[in-house]
Amino acid sequence: MNGSSDFVTLSNDKGLQFSVPADLFCISTFVLLEQGKWFEREVDFIYRFAKPGMVALDIGANIGIYTLALASTLGASGKVFAYEPGSDNRRHLERSLQLNHFSNVSVSGSALSNFCGPGMLKHGESGELHQLVTEPDEGDLIEVIEVSTMDAEFRRWLWPRIDFVKLDAEGQEESILEGGKEFFSRHSPLVMFEAVHGTVFNGRLLAMFRELDFGLFRLIGDSSMLVPVADNDVLDNFNLNYFAARPELASRLAAAGLLAAKGGCTDLSDDERAMATDMYCALPLAESLEISAGDVTSCPYSKALLAYAAYRFLPSLSPDRRYALLQASYAELTDFCQSSNSAAALSTLSRIARDCGFRVIGCDILNRLCISDNLELNFPFFPPEAYIEDCAAHDSGQWFHYVVRETFEKIRRYSVISTSELDTFEFLAYHELATPAAIRRAILAKLVWGQDMSEVEPYFTRLTAVAGTAGVAWSDIVRSLAERRQ
Repeated sequence: MNGSSDFVTLSNDKGLQFSVPADLFCISTFVLLEQGKWFEREVDFIYRFAKPGMVALDIGANIGIYTLALASTLGASGKVFAYEPGSDNRRHLERSLQLNHFSNVSVSGSALSNFCGPGMLKHGESGELHQLVTEPDEGDLIEVIEVSTMDAEFRRWLWPRIDFVKLDAEGQEESILEGGKEFFSRHSPLVMFEAVHGTVFNGRLLAMFRELDFGLFRLIGDSSMLVPVADNDVLDNFNLNYFAARPELASRLAAAGLLAAKGGCTDLSDDERAMATDMYCALPLAESLEISAGDVTSCPYSKALLAYAAYRFLPSLSPDRRYALLQASYAELTDFCQSSNSAAALSTLSRIARDCGFRVIGCDILNRLCISDNLELNFPFFPPEAYIEDCAAHDSGQWFHYVVRETFEKIRRYSVISTSELDTFEFLAYHELATPAAIRRAILAKLVWGQDMSEVEPYFTRLTAVAGTAGVAWSDIVRSLAERRQ
């Protein structure tokens, strides 16, 4: 990580380098420091979907989180057309392209809407919140920009094909579709679009895609595949983005293992059941707790446990079967937990709920565990986070209480930039089982909510003790950013 007077360079979990504002209160800067990647799980799906040679549009590219993910995957034979009207955001995007030596991206300063001509971009408190306006309020910071349409851009570039479109334009999504009728009559890309502006869900936007003969999908919680969105579905409040694909593309995605199109059989064969059991029992966590195949078989929710294990560990299953098994495990374990307070069952259900894409429900279950007096792990279970499976359990009561609390604090919000509740972060950071991620969250939360550096310094020391040289490097840049604010 390095920096200058107005920007710093941060790396994500894939090794990509991003130029971001040298401001701890900038959302992109804060989130990359906090999580090591962007908070939206859709980025992970892009790495699985995108292939060399594809052509993509990133509309509302911001600093380039999705642009760089696409550029790194599409290769020299592919191309990304990135649209970012905010001049500061665009400078960071262009720096990031230079840092990563990407030459397969064309950057435009135009906003897209349903007209061509000059427009006004209202600056938000952070670059991610800039938006096109027609009548600014007194005191708004306005940048005069050029506005174009998808149809005008299509006629300009004469794209022979477009494989993917990311649409995140802070409330302009409907207008962009209105200005793209010719484009969508000629192209059938996979479209990822933001359907929530502020706190308002835009149901009309989903209807507009249906009118264009697109099916609607959402990404399940582990980012492994897309699943259909029906008209009567109750959608999770954490879900910001949705996907649209016409039937032919949906069929190709299903064949590639990236989309579940319909239901599948939930009955496991004897061989599948045995394989799922063996792979579950071979997990380092299960081995450390001496969980046996007999324990799995005698578990009162064995059918749900094995259905989820098959979903997780049997790669030969089709997407339709995998999703059907995931749904079945959720339904069966939900029924069991209606009359049981088993910590093992609730932990497993919280995990399954989140993999289904029901993050709110997963949070509620973890909160139920956080306030429970009974955390005895008396049955085989899945922990609330996948990485915990690969670790040996410590003293089960204390260890389990910690991982439940940490997971709950991690998933109950998009980022700790939005909370002033510091007591729990202090507890997690100084716990003997503290993870580097928990300590980083504590440091950032304290700094962003105004604590003096002298109060935060012991947490930097704690991070260095737990994370070593990686903690030192991270601490140096955070100290530098914090000092700029004082």
